[in-house]
Amino acid sequence: MASKTHLNANSGKNRQTSSSSANERYSKADEILFSILFPLYSQKKNPNDAYDFILWLIGCIQLFTLAFFRIDMSIYAPSQISKFINLVDLSSLAYVVGKSSIYISIAFCLIPIIVISMELIIASLHRNIITSQPWIIRMMQTIIDIYLRVLFIPSLNMMISTFDYFVVHEIAPDGSQVDRIFWLGLINIRCLYENAIVIVSVVLSIFLLFVILFYNTTIQLFIFNHNQKNGGLFGCSSGWFKGLHTLLLFGIVFCMRELIDLPFYRGIISVGTSGFIIVIVLLKQPFYKFISNYLTILPWSLFGAIRLCAEIGYQFEEALNSITPQIFFLILGFIEKEMASNI
Repeated sequence: MASKTHLNANSGKNRQTSSSSANERYSKADEILFSILFPLYSQKKNPNDAYDFILWLIGCIQLFTLAFFRIDMSIYAPSQISKFINLVDLSSLAYVVGKSSIYISIAFCLIPIIVISMELIIASLHRNIITSQPWIIRMMQTIIDIYLRVLFIPSLNMMISTFDYFVVHEIAPDGSQVDRIFWLGLINIRCLYENAIVIVSVVLSIFLLFVILFYNTTIQLFIFNHNQKNGGLFGCSSGWFKGLHTLLLFGIVFCMRELIDLPFYRGIISVGTSGFIIVIVLLKQPFYKFISNYLTILPWSLFGAIRLCAEIGYQFEEALNSITPQIFFLILGFIEKEMASNI
């Protein structure tokens, strides 16, 4: 009897020791993060490849159109090609719509707030939802997936548009220098920082840019379909590449929008990032299927080729004062990309 009591005491002590060691291993922040992400962890077996392909195609088209974005610094407005083709990824929407785009930007700021709030609510009620209404979790996973893969680039573009301004230095009648701030692309519309809506949109956009970068990167790092046989089109063993891809894509969008007066550095960053992603995919093969790795390389090879030829074409256009070289080098970029794809 005494030995049995001693054994129970030892087992209780071992349980307490293992529990305390587990608590030491995982911090409170880790526990909170796990509880928030837990509803997203369970991935569908044999997901629909057509669904993944459609989302991939939409993202491809957005990246393709982003490659054409350009601000003509002689008039502080988008080029004619950029003005219309970049409506697809919304990078030129603010220049077309005008002041009304501030409300569209605020709407895009509300989207991540709604998505994250929805996830937090479902995470807090997960135990009840999983037993009574499991379809809610599946719907939430689909909404977040679409937001991450389809609305990421448009959201970044609309948020950046809220603080996309340029400064004009003017000489007042008394000889003093006066700085006037105008909305980039709309030289007849001044930036009204005393306007409450403008202030709210700028502050909210800058804050949410960091929020969605952290949120999207975290989701891509920890939530992925790791089923090797039945993981779908983009099944993978780790989320490190998706997380890195999100960071680099954020950098590309920011580079294309903000380095408008630094074409050399814009070209180096855009083309260099494209090449870096292609090399990483070729060396590491982050996805299980060959076709998945190929589909990842394809849009970036197209983006890099277009950016390289476009930057060269822009230089010739400025030197010759003609749009013909730009069109020629863009066509050359398409041919170069097609030749690389057929190799």
